[in-house]
Amino acid sequence: MLDRCLFVVAAPAAVVAERAQRLARFYGRGPLSLTDVPAAGAAVGCIGPESLVFGSPDPLGLGVVVAVEDDRVVVRTGATNVVALYAAGAAWSTHATAAAYLGTGRVELRDEAAAELAALGFVPGDATTLHGVRAVPAGTVVEVTRGGSRERQVPVDVAGHGAAEEELLDALREQTAGAAPLTLGLSGGLDSRAVAAGLADAGIAFEAVTWGADDWPDVAGARRVAAALGVPHRV
Repeated sequence: MLDRCLFVVAAPAAVVAERAQRLARFYGRGPLSLTDVPAAGAAVGCIGPESLVFGSPDPLGLGVVVAVEDDRVVVRTGATNVVALYAAGAAWSTHATAAAYLGTGRVELRDEAAAELAALGFVPGDATTLHGVRAVPAGTVVEVTRGGSRERQVPVDVAGHGAAEEELLDALREQTAGAAPLTLGLSGGLDSRAVAAGLADAGIAFEAVTWGADDWPDVAGARRVAAALGVPHRV
């Protein structure tokens, strides 16, 4: 999934070209394709295999689709909870690093991100590990025009989510078959909540444990999840 990179920048291709070319050399993953969209005052690009062309449907397999519609460039994120699009300034990209460089001209780590990752195992909210870069949530439509850009949320298509849930439960049953009593590291984040709910739905006994102080939001969130599922929880 990371052998290619898509991006949209609210600037003419001539302005974007130098940064995009440096990114292509940085990634080293194939040629750069850069398309100017004068009607929208934007540039659309991709870095990756030659077969990956602008307008191809969901080339990353994560639900991100880029298209030109009349006088605008439209970027759509999919219905999954996987973060597949990042924004920085007037740039949107499937890679946080590309968004940062195309949108701000620099890539700088946030000092506090190291502490967040160490304590929580993830970066909370829509923040990322990079300065000025945010994660764009699922079910978002980004419209870039000469008049500016806007993001809006749309209802997501949940078709197929039932099958995905069954696959998760089957995987949990298979991976825990014959295992000793289970202990799940539970936080307030999405991943561990999904696993906890899956274990409970599959009828698999487990204990939840959360690292931190009693007044930490992550601990409070984990405590609520454990109480709702009726599983033992300790901090």
